Amino acid sequence: MAFKILEFHHSALGINGSEPGLAADRAFYRDVLGLPGDSKRQTLPGIPGLWINVGEIGQLRLVGGTQFQRLAKKGPDSRARLDALTIV
Repeated sequence: MAFKILEFHHSALGINGSEPGLAADRAFYRDVLGLPGDSKRQTLPGIPGLWINVGEIGQLRLVGGTQFQRLAKKGPDSRARLDALTIV
């Protein structure tokens, strides 16, 4: 049985969660790409990051910290990725 994708909800990408890294990511997505940040992101202990709004529904969730990185595959690209879709 095939699934029908109704909408893209969010994609989460592992990032450098340091303060300079967060500032650089925020500036890139806001100033270069013109995508607004979402101030509704809760403070999660040990998981720094940003939520970037993409269109009316979608979000790009930039996530740092060791908890997220533990989910990553081993190898040269050690950053994890998660995609969330609404399906029926």
